[in-house]
Amino acid sequence: MKKEILILVIIIGAFALIQSLNFVKMPETKGSPLLIPTDEVNFYQNVERSGDWVMLEFHAPWCGFCKKLKPVINELAQAHKDHLKILPINKDESPSLANEFHVSGIPALILLYKGREVDRRIGYMPKAVLSSWVEGVMQNDPSTSP
Repeated sequence: MKKEILILVIIIGAFALIQSLNFVKMPETKGSPLLIPTDEVNFYQNVERSGDWVMLEFHAPWCGFCKKLKPVINELAQAHKDHLKILPINKDESPSLANEFHVSGIPALILLYKGREVDRRIGYMPKAVLSSWVEGVMQNDPSTSP
């Protein structure tokens, strides 16, 4: 009996130590003021007010890759603040938008030009890959696409 209690105390102590050391650090997830939080209520207004280029960023608070992508998205928003608006959408809180855009996996990034989908990517991307994708899509003239 004493042996089991001692083992339990050691396990609890180890867990408490790991928690106090903040053993697993997640990247900064604070949003940029350049990101326009969007949901089912304000979606169409936000898209209309955002100009020609809009990126929908579908995420969820429990998604590790979404948290890891958030600082990259913040940097992208800063770098393209004059010609790209980013609308973060919580997939769990806006399921009809996720269904409308056929989003099953997250993070999901969807580029719109004048309200029409031009391209999308699913999953985490490092900053260089994300920037290259966005700049490549935006350099093409989507008005000539079918």
